[in-house]
Amino acid sequence: MTAADLAEFGPEWVEPISTTYRGWTVYELPPNGQGIAALEMLNIMENFPLAAAGHNSAKALHLMIEAKKLAYADMLRYVADPHFSDVPVQPMLSKERATDRARLIDMTKAACRVEPGRLDGLTTAPGDDTIYLSVVDRHGNIVSLIQSLYTAFGSGVVPADTGFMLHNRGTLFTLDPGHPNVVAPRKRPLNTIIPGFMSRGDVRIGFGI
Repeated sequence: MTAADLAEFGPEWVEPISTTYRGWTVYELPPNGQGIAALEMLNIMENFPLAAAGHNSAKALHLMIEAKKLAYADMLRYVADPHFSDVPVQPMLSKERATDRARLIDMTKAACRVEPGRLDGLTTAPGDDTIYLSVVDRHGNIVSLIQSLYTAFGSGVVPADTGFMLHNRGTLFTLDPGHPNVVAPRKRPLNTIIPGFMSRGDVRIGFGI
């Protein structure tokens, strides 16, 4: 990587992706981030009476963990830099497909092997170096911000006279040549950073994971 490579990069203004969950509209950044998995998890969990299970009960935690497994299996299979791959955002956020995925959850045991679901129809086939903050001003503007170096405190490389360390999120690429997230020049890897927003009526909330 050269200084010229970094100089070519520019930030993008993107449209958020969203789903609804029990009256709330929840927004996330689009791929290459993993926010789509959080939205898919909500769609799956909406198929169960989660509140009736009781906060932090074994049943509620089981449902959330199993929903996460299903959503992450899809994310790891399909999410990549949309400049290089056609990421199937709308099929992944389909409520009907989420209902189909939810049927795979067994309330009597944890799934030890979870496969990504098919997208041609509705048939299924911790971090230590990250900070999150949310700020709201008196006008109601919300900033949802995550800064992360990723694993082992980033790359270990500090550019001279800068005082900051470079991250190592390229670790999240795959070397499988047939995968949409395969490493390539000027390509962004799957990213686990998900600042988000949610709203219901006049209520607005900034949050992140």
